[in-house]
Amino acid sequence: MNIAFLTKEYHPSTVDAGFTTLLNLAKEFKRQGNTVVMISGREKYTQHKNILPAKKRFELVEGIPIFRPYKFPQFKTNVWILNPSLFFNRFFAAPAGLRYVQKRLNLKFDIIHSFSSAPILVLNNILAKSFSKNAKKVHTIKSSSVFDNFSFKLLNLSDAVISSLELLKKEFIKKGCEKNKITIINSPIYIKNFRKKNKTGLRKKYGFNKKDKLILYYGNRVHSKGTDIILNCIDYLPKNKNITILMIHPTVWPKEYTEYLKKKKNRTIIKLMVKKINVADYLSMANAVIFPYRNLQATEANPLCLLEAMACKTPIVTTSIPEINELVTDYKDVLMALPNNPKSLAEKILEMINNPELQRKLTKNAYKTVKKFDVSIIAKKHLELYKKLLKKDV
Repeated sequence: MNIAFLTKEYHPSTVDAGFTTLLNLAKEFKRQGNTVVMISGREKYTQHKNILPAKKRFELVEGIPIFRPYKFPQFKTNVWILNPSLFFNRFFAAPAGLRYVQKRLNLKFDIIHSFSSAPILVLNNILAKSFSKNAKKVHTIKSSSVFDNFSFKLLNLSDAVISSLELLKKEFIKKGCEKNKITIINSPIYIKNFRKKNKTGLRKKYGFNKKDKLILYYGNRVHSKGTDIILNCIDYLPKNKNITILMIHPTVWPKEYTEYLKKKKNRTIIKLMVKKINVADYLSMANAVIFPYRNLQATEANPLCLLEAMACKTPIVTTSIPEINELVTDYKDVLMALPNNPKSLAEKILEMINNPELQRKLTKNAYKTVKKFDVSIIAKKHLELYKKLLKKDV
């Protein structure tokens, strides 16, 4: 089976969970004998000066070919709808890239699978259909969206729509997507890449005190992920308990974070780090990991970092929001603080690190839960859907 992934722009200068899940899926498809090609634009809608455009027309990433054949001259505005370059790369670069790839590789695609958080970006898939008329169109919506009903009705132009949660499926239907179009398939993770490692050896390697209660946060600093809540939760943590909260960002922490911490009495509890990390190493070193989500809009509804921590058997403190509640259970797989509540987060951190028996119970159950997200299972569900769509024309 020949499969085209129409993706958002992937950039080596940052860490992107969405791209990682797609790459995992593509590698598993390839392992099972399919041909997978990723196609995207070459510019990114961003105001972050440290994130550079992906300029290569072609690269091979872990055996998966990525084509970004088209770009327009860049304009100064970052408001994408006013910028012809960004507008082109949002809606036309991937479909035009599909035509380019088919000619270059002499390849006809059976499946065109596009991915986005915003339903309006299904237009990538619809436009691509004109270059591969016999292919079936599949679109994955990765998270909840604030877009209006018209955008969701566009999803009906696909042959199939994939949602990662029952919660999202209900939202899509309410906003106009046909129920019979939607299939629920979770995001994938390579569980084998997150085996628990020796904590003592890793702490020595990375220079952390073996006696510290190391609490880990890693990821971006967008408002929905609640990194500011972590900064404020230290007001409710004891300073003399050897607690260190390690917050790791792949590119940069803004100056206002360091300035804000200077005003805190307990500021030494938090250590800000900018680094691309070996995630399994840092999860294995941690006594617990924290993900204080406010919501999961415009991001992965099956958060990759949550799945990684579950696979690595690291105790998790997160928040009680609808998306997380569908994935895991409080006091069974994780501990859940109240969202947007620094005091509640601090209380759950203390409860976790002071109760080894609870840690063992939660990590054991979380590992059982995360097995259903393994890439081999998720890839099989995708391929079954693809085959079902292709059989309709037989």
